[in-house]
Amino acid sequence: TNIAVKNPESEDPKSRVSSFRKYQSPVSEILNEWQVSYGWDEALAEYTEVKIASPHYLLTGTGTVDDEAGTFTDGTATFITDGVQANYKLFVIRDVLYNIDSVDSETVLSISTVDAADTLSDRTDTYYIGPNFNYKCFRSTQKYKVVQRRVLESRYIQDDDTAGELIDHLVEYWADRRLMVSFKTWLNAVDVELGDFIFVEHDDLPPHKRPVQMGTLNGVCTKTGTELDMDGTGALLMRIDDWLVLMPADGSNYREVMQVTDVDEDTGAVTVTRGQAGTGQRAWVAGDKVYRAITKFEVVEIKLLPEGYEFEIVARETPRHYMPIGHAAPAGTPDYDTATAEQQAQSGWASYPNGE
Repeated sequence: TNIAVKNPESEDPKSRVSSFRKYQSPVSEILNEWQVSYGWDEALAEYTEVKIASPHYLLTGTGTVDDEAGTFTDGTATFITDGVQANYKLFVIRDVLYNIDSVDSETVLSISTVDAADTLSDRTDTYYIGPNFNYKCFRSTQKYKVVQRRVLESRYIQDDDTAGELIDHLVEYWADRRLMVSFKTWLNAVDVELGDFIFVEHDDLPPHKRPVQMGTLNGVCTKTGTELDMDGTGALLMRIDDWLVLMPADGSNYREVMQVTDVDEDTGAVTVTRGQAGTGQRAWVAGDKVYRAITKFEVVEIKLLPEGYEFEIVARETPRHYMPIGHAAPAGTPDYDTATAEQQAQSGWASYPNGE
């Protein structure tokens, strides 16, 4: 509703020209090696700690994870001779990232998961070892054939956990090319500043970047109500912190953005915070459509156009606003161990664990 269109009332579709454009961010903006210096010491006037995420590895080969023993074995390796040390990182293809706790012998390492939520999994596959190895950086360099480094310094970070989370965020945001969009709008049409997050909906966007319809309302939601009465299937696929976009069933242009705060799996009621993302609240009726907005865009440039009454917004796709574990599924869905082979394949977990 805020995207400028030339000849919007024309009956000839070819003469209705949208200002909306989409393209990929340039390769020059990819950053897939990071160094963060932190822990500022006033007495020494220097940073005392450093955290690095790197695509470079020291060793590669084929080895086996033993989850019961908590070990990794490569019968042809020479870990001690090659200088592998405790706290180096080990990544096994299609698995999780491991920390090397100790080098037990030339062929055996004691390992643990880096993320407390991950578990060791018996598997044999190609591996990579490095002092600061990050598999997302590695995948980025393999895909784009470029290594570009950035160094940051911060006096505000004093602990390893915060530095590690910052590194993870930087890699997630910058190691891949992202979808860019631009469109023209009017000075009085939208209140926007650099750094704002916006939702973008347009027919030219790839389907997986557009809001996905989760269902319709079964009943009325008043202007001040905080509960959506949805059909059960759509409600059960909701997650807390989801962003919802409600659209009228009659096709009119009004939109309201809401955020999910709770889902009742028994009644299908979805509790929401109303009027988000600068939208206003209104009453909704049965049949109105409920969409989940998965992709957000960050406003990275605002251009005032020569005409003086229009400006152009340039926005970059951000990483997903949350990273769910597993897949949303209705109650009663079998887990991996009790599912049939066909169900495992359909669910996407036939190669469990898939490392995502």
